[in-house]
Amino acid sequence: GPTAEDPLLGNEEDHDEEPTTPLAAPLLPSHPESRELSGWKVVYLALPACCDIAGTTLMNVGLLFVAASIYQMTRGALVLFVGLFSVLFLRRHLGLYKWFALFIVVAGVAIVGLAGAIAKDQKAVPSTLAAVHNEMRSQVKAGISILRERRLDPQAPEELPIAVRTVVGVLLIAAAQIFTAAQFVVEENIMEKYSLEPLKAVGWEGIWGFLVTVIGMVILHF
Repeated sequence: GPTAEDPLLGNEEDHDEEPTTPLAAPLLPSHPESRELSGWKVVYLALPACCDIAGTTLMNVGLLFVAASIYQMTRGALVLFVGLFSVLFLRRHLGLYKWFALFIVVAGVAIVGLAGAIAKDQKAVPSTLAAVHNEMRSQVKAGISILRERRLDPQAPEELPIAVRTVVGVLLIAAAQIFTAAQFVVEENIMEKYSLEPLKAVGWEGIWGFLVTVIGMVILHF
């Protein structure tokens, strides 16, 4: 008759184990053998949330000064900062061909930024910038009228050239990639040391990001 060693029957341990599916992966700890990230340690996830807020804010501000094409290409500098931070803080090792690839990407980003600075086409300036500039000019005129009442006659500030706007926008977007790269590196460092379900990690980062945003909005309002 059949025995317990029969492959058609299997064993009880195999029946007790639940099959892992891609849908269940977000509900399982990333590193079950590591320490669990619980209690006050969830504050660690506030750091990548703050980096995400800072990076997104700088990118949106930079988008006011450049066209969407330049904005999208400048975001390619992210791979350089991720590579540098992974070597400096995570002790990763990048081969020579990887550094060469990073150099090619950064050179392409620099060429795109230079082309945007050299171009004198008004169409390259987004319409949002015009609205912001008009609002700033109205505020400046109001301030000038107040100063004239005090017997001062300042000259109205001239409009910034398109090249200067493009350079400022590219620098802001490039600086935003530093915060985004820091977010990725910090997240990887936390997930390597602690065990936490991916859905919980995303949830906690969302909670911390929401709290920081609300507090920042109240402070900036006043």
